This record gives sequence, structure tokens and C-alpha cells, in this order.
Amino acid sequence: MADVFEPRCLGCGMLVPREVWNNPEPQPCANCARLISIDAFPALFTSVLGNTTGERLVADEEASCFYHSGKKAEVVCDTCGRFLCALCDIELNGAHTCPRCLSASGAKTGEIRVLPEAMMYDKIALYLAVVPMLLLFTIYFTFVTAPVCLFVVIRYWSRMKSEVPRTRWRFVVAAVIASLQLLSWGALAVALVFAILS
Repeated sequence: MADVFEPRCLGCGMLVPREVWNNPEPQPCANCARLISIDAFPALFTSVLGNTTGERLVADEEASCFYHSGKKAEVVCDTCGRFLCALCDIELNGAHTCPRCLSASGAKTGEIRVLPEAMMYDKIALYLAVVPMLLLFTIYFTFVTAPVCLFVVIRYWSRMKSEVPRTRWRFVVAAVIASLQLLSWGALAVALVFAILS
């Protein structure tokens, strides 16, 4: 199959060597220096193996593929969070995606790109609230990160975009922690004012 696929440079018609394929950045043609970007599925380079149909689900405790309930889940889609079997997993540049997310990204942009379209703002808010408290010398950053965290919670509370249902508990925890941080800064400011005035 790989021998049939022979991509050529659109500028000069020269065959594009495999070293140029699947690079994150466009590469120059060796003949005319035109930038080339080729993203090829991994299946193009491998022969069909017996286990590529996905491992059968044998225990009730195991997670099953979202698309094939009888197949064991191997990975999670980096875009939507669905469990995928070996048959449904599409890996490009280290990212795992499902056929639906790959198709959706191609429909939006006119080209197939594996990008995490579903931004998890609830995780971002939680990280903004918690990470500065982990180290003693970074706790002072909460003066900045707490308001930013509250902004993210308010701005994206109703805009959670994920095909897998997600609750808002991370938003709630982040908002509580950020509010406590701001109250602490306010109490410290009041204490300093009283100390100066007295």
C-alpha cells in the first residue's frame, strides 16, 4: 500500500521522501525549496496484522470502546475523551484521536489536523487555584492567579465543550479556593492598614 502512495511536490513534481512526511512543521522541497506538509496515517506504513481489529472485551470490569462495545478500550481520545479500541485509535504526532474528532477537525478547517479542540477550562481554573499554593515561594502569585481563576470560571461556566459529559465540580472547587485566597489577601491588607494607623 505504501508503494502505491507517491506524493509529489506541487511546485516541481519531484517525489517527496518519507523523511519529510508527518513533520510538525512544513519542510522545504529538496529540488525547488517549496514548503511541503504531508500527514500520513500510520496504517500506510504497516501491514494488516491479526490484532488490529481490537482485543475482545473479556471482563465486565474492563472499559469498552465507545464505538465498539465488545472491544476492549486501549486509549482515550485526546480531543473528546472517548475510550477507543485499537481499531478506532488514530495516532498522529503522539496524539490519539477518534474517527469522529478527526472528521470534525477536517470539516472545520478543510484539512485534517489533530488538535485538542475541546479546551478543558475547568482544569485550567483548578490549576490556577491550586498550583501556586504547592510551593512556598509561589504562594504570592495567588494575588494574580486568584482573580484570573475567577474570571475563567465565570467566563467559561456555560461553555464547556466536550462530547463526553463533564460536571462542573472543578469550577466550583477552583472558585472556592480562589475566593479564599482573595479573602486572605483582603484580610492581610486590612491588618496592614490597622498596623500602620495604630
